[in-house]
Amino acid sequence: VLGLLAYSAVSYRVADGLTKPDRKPLDPPAASVAATFESVSFKSTDGLLLKGWWFPVPSADRAVVIVHGRGANRINSSFDQQKIAQFLQEAKVI
Repeated sequence: VLGLLAYSAVSYRVADGLTKPDRKPLDPPAASVAATFESVSFKSTDGLLLKGWWFPVPSADRAVVIVHGRGANRINSSFDQQKIAQFLQEAKVI
């Protein structure tokens, strides 16, 4: 019984840590990425409010959506979002 209680406690602690990562502040602001941007938000089908930034490119005929990983945010990620977006825009992949 003690082993089952210990297993349950550890499982709960791990699950709680995986599903509730610490939030990091959005620093630097969107203006550091591009001068022209718009804050956007919409609700997902399950009611979750999703927020982001829209960086319009007048010559582009498509949009790129990049989503950060767990524990990161749209400005503090471990990858270079601008290079990825530029590559995807230029690749002309549908």
